[in-house]
Amino acid sequence: MARLMGYFVRGEERRLVLVATSGDTGSAVAHVFSACPAIRVVILYPSKRISEAQEKQFTTLGENITALEVFPAPLDDAQRLVEAAFSMKR
Repeated sequence: MARLMGYFVRGEERRLVLVATSGDTGSAVAHVFSACPAIRVVILYPSKRISEAQEKQFTTLGENITALEVFPAPLDDAQRLVEAAFSMKR
């Protein structure tokens, strides 16, 4: 799916994927989109609520992947930030 999205947005302006994670899903999203330069991924994750290994899986990729630690926050707060971003009007 990520490769299809990358294929269809190439040549257009970049797209943004914004997610909140408690660990494993953030890593999966980061890795599937890491080779899609037309798609920027921002991952919000709760501070001190995931393992060091999980954190490294999506904070060390660079390129089009940005991971932001939300502090102090349980996962619910990170998810509310994502929901608020999507509810903003252009």
